[in-house]
Amino acid sequence: PDESLTLNLSQTRIIPTGAIFPANKRNIAVLQIKSPLLAFLDSDAYPGEQWLNEIVPVFEDPLVGAVGGPNLIPKEADLYEKAAFDVVYSYMGLGFSYYLKKYREYLDEYKELAASNLVIRKDIFIKAGGFAEDILTSEDTLLCWKIRELGFKIINNPQAYVYHHRRKLFLDHTTRVYRQAADKAAIIKSHFEFKNILFLIPSAFVVFLIGGFVLSFVHTIFFLLYSGILLLYA
Repeated sequence: PDESLTLNLSQTRIIPTGAIFPANKRNIAVLQIKSPLLAFLDSDAYPGEQWLNEIVPVFEDPLVGAVGGPNLIPKEADLYEKAAFDVVYSYMGLGFSYYLKKYREYLDEYKELAASNLVIRKDIFIKAGGFAEDILTSEDTLLCWKIRELGFKIINNPQAYVYHHRRKLFLDHTTRVYRQAADKAAIIKSHFEFKNILFLIPSAFVVFLIGGFVLSFVHTIFFLLYSGILLLYA
């Protein structure tokens, strides 16, 4: 999108892999890299001009294992793509932590960051076992959890942003969220901690929507309670 961001192809190596998961592709690339830092982007994302300049100095702290930042919507995105972005970063869409990734104005420690904007120490990446290759999405979530288990911090720098295209509303966006939710559920099941129960709140709300609708026909109290909560949510 900008001439200053154009890659020097003479210094760029492309490794054909065939049709495999993104996690497999990243792990293959890591084996070819000699740098102490690994920088990850998605194929539908591109960095801000100061992306690495904002990230690298954060690693002066030896306890920092990974650094990332916000995934902003590209200016060329259309209305449906921008709407999907607003859903993801709103309080009522996917929760407070996603909202704060976009709007905090200072360095802060996070539990996890997306692989679409993530730089990791290579030695820590290897100790953590790399990206899980048996899931399509949320492999970055699992890796970040392992990095924290090793005793290292994951830092979000709001100035280290990338521009990341989104799946458009409604079908593509919903399909993507469903896929991510299924993979996230599998991770939570295999690495259960009580604090991760917060991830179940959206699912509990869906159960309430279905169950509350049925109960609203049983008694007026249920109807008023159900209607009141829906109005509050709206």
